[in-house]
Amino acid sequence: MKKKAAVGLCMHKILRIIYGMLKHNKAFDPEIDRKNRQKKPLRQRTVRQDKDRRYQDFDSKAPISRRQKMKRKERKQSQNVNNVEYGINEASVPVTELAN
Repeated sequence: MKKKAAVGLCMHKILRIIYGMLKHNKAFDPEIDRKNRQKKPLRQRTVRQDKDRRYQDFDSKAPISRRQKMKRKERKQSQNVNNVEYGINEASVPVTELAN
C-alpha cells in the first residue's frame, strides 16, 4: 500500500471514531468500531463488462453526443482542407491504388 493511501485510511478511521463519539456523546469504545465493521462486509470489486465494448463493430447510425458530432465535423473539414491544399482529390487517385 502506498504511503498516501495508508494515511488516507488512517484519517478515515480517526474521522469515523470522532464522529461516532460526538454524535452519540459517548467515550471511545473499540468494540463499537469492530461491530460496525462486521456489519458491513467488504465488497468485491466487480469486473466491468465494458471491456467487450471496444470490440464492437462500428455503427455509423449509432447516436452520438453534440460534442462528438462537432469534433467529427471539425476533423472532416480539416482533412478536406489538407487534401485541397496539396492537390489531392478523389479523381486524381486511380481506383486500383485505392483497392490495395
